[in-house]
Amino acid sequence: MSLPQAQPDARVLVIDQDAAVRQALSFSLAMDGYRVETFAATPELSSRLRDDGAEAVIVGHAAPAIRAPLVFDLVRDLAPAAVMVVTATHPSAELRRGAEAAGAWLIEKPLLDDTLRDTLRTALGR
Repeated sequence: MSLPQAQPDARVLVIDQDAAVRQALSFSLAMDGYRVETFAATPELSSRLRDDGAEAVIVGHAAPAIRAPLVFDLVRDLAPAAVMVVTATHPSAELRRGAEAAGAWLIEKPLLDDTLRDTLRTALGR
């Protein structure tokens, strides 16, 4: 089974508190042809979404620094058509329900295989 191809130059915003994760995702997603911007905090992400929107937002849930449900609301307000993907270590049932209610894809960390890449391609190919 082949996966849908990434949208050419799709704009993907990544928010994660870990600089190494931001750098790794930026590199990996850029290699797949995405235009990637990374953020360490919600205010910067909010400003960028307000100015330019995005085709996808990847949220590295890490409460209390980055709370995915709050980011979901922000994305729905500022870029309602954007695909949302949340990554989390041992996601709680509450986070799972919140992701499902927001229509976000949930991927458990650590990111050891191509699940994030494949999920993003599938989500953008819909």
